[in-house]
This record gives sequence, structure tokens and C-alpha cells, in this order.
Amino acid sequence: MGPARFQTATVFLVAMALWLNGCTSAAPPTSTPAPQPTQPPKAAEPAKQPEAPKPAKEAESPKPSKPVEAPKAVAKPAEVKLAIPTKTLEFLPFYVGIEAGIFKEEGLGLSVAVIPGPTSVAALNSDQLDFIAPVGAALRNAVKGMPIKVIAFHVTDPPWELVGKPELTSVTELRGKVVGITFRGGSMDYTTRELLSAYGMDPEKDLTVFPASDVLAAMQSGSVDAGLLGPPVNAVARKLGFKKLDYKDEYLREQVLSGLATTDKKLKDNPDQVRRMLRGLLKSVRYTADRKQESVKVMIKEWDLEPELASASYDFVAKKYNRNATIREETVKKELERVKQETGMTEDVPLAKLMDMSLLDTVLKELGR
Repeated sequence: MGPARFQTATVFLVAMALWLNGCTSAAPPTSTPAPQPTQPPKAAEPAKQPEAPKPAKEAESPKPSKPVEAPKAVAKPAEVKLAIPTKTLEFLPFYVGIEAGIFKEEGLGLSVAVIPGPTSVAALNSDQLDFIAPVGAALRNAVKGMPIKVIAFHVTDPPWELVGKPELTSVTELRGKVVGITFRGGSMDYTTRELLSAYGMDPEKDLTVFPASDVLAAMQSGSVDAGLLGPPVNAVARKLGFKKLDYKDEYLREQVLSGLATTDKKLKDNPDQVRRMLRGLLKSVRYTADRKQESVKVMIKEWDLEPELASASYDFVAKKYNRNATIREETVKKELERVKQETGMTEDVPLAKLMDMSLLDTVLKELGR
């Protein structure tokens, strides 16, 4: 019998016993029949025992079949190494993208090293680097058979000025002078030669093209008369008394300048990382071009510029960035013709062996172009 039924039965028996006892204990005093007793009062129900306080409800423990999942660890950004040939504002978007967390959003821990073009190409080919920015140097080595490809062009409009000594005013006055370049075979070298040729001078006979790691320092020392300078160095040169020479800007037209190149192996084995790098580049280029205040802060930090100089340099270079990182095939073919002349090559090289723009097209669609 359960506890509840036992308690009910006990109460009932006690009540019946009390009731019967009350009926038998009242004996009549005489033989006269006692009046019919009224209905005996019901025995008072025993007071209810106060209910024991219910124990506090224990917290439900997770069911064994569905354990609580631990928070997922945030994936560590993949380390990616990029080389730029010189630390000029041509490559500002990479620094801005790092500072703004754009590359990190793409899962990339990007680091930038300054390495001359030819050296960086060799390092890329030996897997010491993931990407390089001097796409002109990459293209010329791809023509020679190196298994690398250009995948983006974020600067195609030359962001430079031909600056010379105060007494010089025009490009035509450079005959017999010394013109400085950062290194032979680079984009600045080709642009300088093309500009001089456009004004009727033979760079190999009429003047001296002199490689100098720091062209402005060479100009200050007097060993160089003029040089093609990019921001912020061109602005610094003007502040020091040098001035831009007179020439038509049309001679500094679309060229193979800066962007991204990587190896065929990287494209095959890790296309997702390449895609994310391209997304980071495009987003950084657009962010830099659209946000002067944030970009100038990075310029002051990375280039140690005064705010006024940083602002002026930004205004010059921001309009040079290629928001889509594309280029016309005609421009690349012209570059190839120049390479063929230098190397003595006679056969044509298909662009598909030198460039792979398929992932860039994918990223442009993802970003809505």
C-alpha cells in the first residue's frame, strides 16, 4: 500500500474509533429511555501536517547524448609574405589594408618586405615569398620561362614625376646629363627611357642613366641631375628646391607597373588563398582611394611624414590607383615587344603563359565590380 493510501486509511480508522467511543460512554441514568440523541458531531479531522518544503529544483545537467559544445577557436590568419621593390606610396594600399584589418578579415596575416625587383622574383620562384608587387619584373621573367604569373595590376598610371635640379626646366635640357633610376630593368627605368626617347634623345648615347638606390640622395650629392620620383619623395624633393621638369603627361600613359604576381604552384595548390589575397588588395585599394584621413594617418606612421606633406602626397597618388586592378591587353603586348627586343626573342609568347586573371574576375564579381 502506498504512503498516501495508508495515511488516508489511518485517519479514517481513528475517526471511526472516536465516533464509536463517544456513542458507548454516555450511559442513561434511569430506566427511562434517553431521548434520541442527535447525530453525533463529526470528529474533527486531524490537522494537516505542514507540507515539507519542496527541495529546490536542481539545475538540469546536459543530456549525455547532446553535450554542450565548446566555443570554436578563431582560425589563426595564414602568414603571407609580400615583397615590394621600394617603399613608395605606390604600395600604400597594402599598408592601409594591414592597418585597417582588411587582410585579416580575409584570413591573411600579411607582412611586407622591401626587396629589389630581380631579387624578389628569384625569392618568389624559390617559395621564399608568396606574392610580389613588381609585376613588370615578374612578366619579363615569365617570358623567359619562369613558372610565375601576374594576377593583378593595381597601379597602371605612372605615379611619378621627373624632377631635376633648380636650373633645369625641360626634359630637352637633360642632353649630356645624368638621370637617376632605382635599378635597371625596372618600371622606372623603362618609363624614364620612353620619356627621354619621346623628346628625341637616345638614352644610351645622349645622356647617362645611372642606377641609384636612393635617387634623391644622389641628386642632393650632385652625382645625379634629375630622376623619376614617386610620392612622397617627389614632394620632399620639391621642398628641398628641386622642381618638376616640363613634359607632357601623356608620355606617362598606362603601363605594366605594380600589382600582384605569384607562382603557378600557388595558383594550383592554394587558389583560395590567392582569391583572398586579391579580395584584400581590391578592398584595400578602394578603401585607400576613398578615405583620405585614415590613409594619411598610415602615411604619417609608416613614412614618418609631416601631416601637410602627407596630405599633399596623398592627393597626388590617390587618383593613380586602379580600383579594378585590370589592364588592357594592348598594354601588356607592348611590354612584351619591348622584352623581345631586349632579349633577342623572336617567337610570340601567349598571354596565358604570363597572366592569369581568372581569379581576379571571380573576385570582381563577388565585390559587384
